Amino acid sequence: VLARLKDRQLAALERWLRAGGSLLLLTEGPVPDQAFALIARAAQEGGAPAPVRDAHQGLAAAGEHPSLLYAGLGRLAVAPLAQALDAGDAWRQLPVHLWNIRCDQAAEMVANGAWNRALLEQTHSTNAQNTYDQYDRTVSFAHHDLSINGPMTNVLMPSQIAIIPFSIVLITFVVFILIIGPGDWLVLGWLRARRFTWIVFPLVAISFTVFMVRMSRHYLGGADHRQHLEIVDFGSEGAVLRDERIELVFTGNSTDLASDIHDGLWADLNRTGQGGSNPYSYQRYRQQQTSEVNSTPTYDGAVPGSYRVTQAVGQWDPRLRRSLSFSAPADMPLKISRDFTDPSHVAAAASELVGGDADGFVGYFQGGQLTSVLGQIETLSGHQQVHQQWEGNQQWIQPLSCHVQTGWFALCSRTSPAGGSTWEDIPVHDPTDKNQWLLITAVHAGDSLWVARRLYRLHHDHPGVH
Repeated sequence: VLARLKDRQLAALERWLRAGGSLLLLTEGPVPDQAFALIARAAQEGGAPAPVRDAHQGLAAAGEHPSLLYAGLGRLAVAPLAQALDAGDAWRQLPVHLWNIRCDQAAEMVANGAWNRALLEQTHSTNAQNTYDQYDRTVSFAHHDLSINGPMTNVLMPSQIAIIPFSIVLITFVVFILIIGPGDWLVLGWLRARRFTWIVFPLVAISFTVFMVRMSRHYLGGADHRQHLEIVDFGSEGAVLRDERIELVFTGNSTDLASDIHDGLWADLNRTGQGGSNPYSYQRYRQQQTSEVNSTPTYDGAVPGSYRVTQAVGQWDPRLRRSLSFSAPADMPLKISRDFTDPSHVAAAASELVGGDADGFVGYFQGGQLTSVLGQIETLSGHQQVHQQWEGNQQWIQPLSCHVQTGWFALCSRTSPAGGSTWEDIPVHDPTDKNQWLLITAVHAGDSLWVARRLYRLHHDHPGVH
């Protein structure tokens, strides 16, 4: 099949693989040059033995067992087609490797051909108490949204925008009551003009309404704001594997906003969980607003080549949108090109990794735990004092790096890049694999918060996977 692909199509397939996809190559007879070059590059990058090509038997290095390779964030498996129906342990490694099975389940699946259900139930029950559903303890592979929409909105909200202080609201309310109550009675009584109450009262109400609208515009602003979070994944030699762009749009007036996309996928993120601990209240609010703003986007151009997306956005209604691209973003202030052999070596190069930015952040995930080496991730926003008033706002980097072990992700550590309206394909770290660690660097530049990541492996194998 690869022999019939054009160079452009093969290059696109390899970019998807390196960005986190999984690819199985079944070989029979001579291996085409395109396939051999792809396998050789993956073996070289992953530190595996170089493949050997045989004129009659195809890949001699494949032998009787599949070769399991890594290409950037993706996984590649190469096996001879003649033995593809063999159900031995060696072939059980294929789905374990290609499906990104969590390390704590890998050995069980290779040895017995099935996952450890007891461990799955224990993991689901433990995480259900703290994440999605306190009452459901049954194992389910149903979809679960990552509940980070609220914290992500707070992180990207412009610093000049604030909620009207409660003291001003209280004072305004008290003054309004005094004017329409004793003020109206005493003043109009002194003027012997109480018959004008029904004229004064609407005028006062309208005046205070205008005043509160002006106060709202003063604090929330009347301009359009578009803040960005750029998550860029790097591979060997500083090559960009993929770019996740999360944009928050906050407008002072209902308007149509356009976004120009080149070689990428665009999606409006789901609003589930936007209300924080009580998402149902926000869902009811959005249902009431549906008749006012039709937020269905329109596309003009060739997807995913070059096109424009136009979407209606309501006044003071923050919206999150994302785009996925396999190309390097413009004006990228961060780059990870160093090959660290151990996370303990990061501290010596921390300042270099953020370009000398004193406010930058450097840290790494290992075993699902974030270790800070330089700075604090929650202080990168320009208004972190406001953020700290929101519950869980400092947890946005955790679910964007490794999945909580609930639902399907109690078995698999991640999915292939899809670019849809959920966050599922963004996390790349397996918290149960002690031989894997994820380097995180971040800086705030202009209206963008830049996060650079690179996944390292201390060893290249899962337990039980060769």
